[in-house]
Amino acid sequence: FDPYTRLFDPYVGVVVQNDSNLFAVPSEAPVNDPHGVPRFSDTVATYKAGFDFNYLFDRQRLYATVEGRKVEYEHFTDLNHSEYLVNLGLAWKLTSRFDGLVDFRREKKIIAFADADLTDLQIQTDQVLKGTFNVAVTPEWRLETQASLHTLDYPIAQSPDFRLQEGLEGIGIKYVGIANLAYGIEATHIYGNYLGVSDASDYKQNTGQFAMKYTLKEVTRLNAAIGYTERAIQGTSTSISGVTGLVGYERQLTGKTSVNLLFQRAINSYYTAGSSEIDTGGTAGVAWQATPKLGLALSYQRVRSTFEGETLADALTLGRKDNSSYSSFEL
Repeated sequence: FDPYTRLFDPYVGVVVQNDSNLFAVPSEAPVNDPHGVPRFSDTVATYKAGFDFNYLFDRQRLYATVEGRKVEYEHFTDLNHSEYLVNLGLAWKLTSRFDGLVDFRREKKIIAFADADLTDLQIQTDQVLKGTFNVAVTPEWRLETQASLHTLDYPIAQSPDFRLQEGLEGIGIKYVGIANLAYGIEATHIYGNYLGVSDASDYKQNTGQFAMKYTLKEVTRLNAAIGYTERAIQGTSTSISGVTGLVGYERQLTGKTSVNLLFQRAINSYYTAGSSEIDTGGTAGVAWQATPKLGLALSYQRVRSTFEGETLADALTLGRKDNSSYSSFEL
């Protein structure tokens, strides 16, 4: 961190994109716009303004990002709305033995139509407060702990007041005695409960894994983890378990070209049905920074989601499997 860099960095921007299937509906089911015209596509303009803030004092870093957005649709004007993002944090270090992080993030944005199976405007508010506390027990061994509280206001068909509350506790021991390599074991416990719907069930989830990170001269980065996750739905005999983990690889091929690969498998929450899903998939990408002002990037993502039952009536996810792919070209 350069203490002479500007502490306050404001920015403005606009993103215009055309979506050929805005609501992710079947080819035989277009949606009528406010004028009664059946359509699949629309052009969406997002205007944003905000600032980044960084302040270094002693060994501590105080940071913040505040951003406001105005989203406008060319045809489906009833979807026009505003969004915002607030992120505040403190990265602290006390001598060479103790360090940690306190971070708060709150974002208000539209619920993706493909995620919620809807065609009207619904806004979600996602808030996460997290902290870490790490101790260098010896020059070779680190004890790392974390805790977070996640709340998500997520209106669904069954309830406009639907909310997820999720707490996380984690602990790990890491060996850092080998140059460029760190590895260790980690364990996390999550407790989540759904509010606003009478037939929703709470859940508990435990994960244990072995994790490692390897960096070679800032040119090659390898991040991997393998473990086991089990989620139990409270008040039922339903449980979901399996091997989880990830493998991530980044390589700077030349001064201008880089590639990245990521494969992961995880058990996540499917908010729309108040249930769970197992996501397995990967991402591959390549970037070329031709000049300081011109860059190109290609990426492809493929994910298979298996929905393990449901807790909300009429959710229609039992036995469902989704195969989704996403490819992009950016200039």
